[in-house]
Amino acid sequence: AVSSFGVIFFADPAAGVREMLRCLKPGAPLLISAWGSREETAAFQVIPTAAEASLPADSVPAARPKRADGSPAGLHALLEAAGAIDIAVHGPVTRTLRAKDAQAYWDRFALGAPATRALLATLSPAAAAALRTCVIATLE
Repeated sequence: AVSSFGVIFFADPAAGVREMLRCLKPGAPLLISAWGSREETAAFQVIPTAAEASLPADSVPAARPKRADGSPAGLHALLEAAGAIDIAVHGPVTRTLRAKDAQAYWDRFALGAPATRALLATLSPAAAAALRTCVIATLE
């Protein structure tokens, strides 16, 4: 079984992994790829941080979707909690996010990230513009 960036978003990651393990044939591998911890994924934190700085507090929870720690240590702990045996966690694999400029970053994450799209859908045009301005100012 393979999970590519899914397990970290399960409402109950340990329960989800337990179910994945239950469905595997004996001895079959479970492969999981995940983003690292929030500290390890700084590029994904720009918009939520800007939202916290520029929006009313009641609109901010949607800016940071709940997700499990996908760092090697976090995944190892998750797999142990789910009852996995013979655990081998490899990584991290580091990639650098490159955007031509701050506007290109905004376009990529405002249009491409489900959490950001969901947040923007709840905002007035003025609040969305304020968030965009804050993000671009942060990156420039």
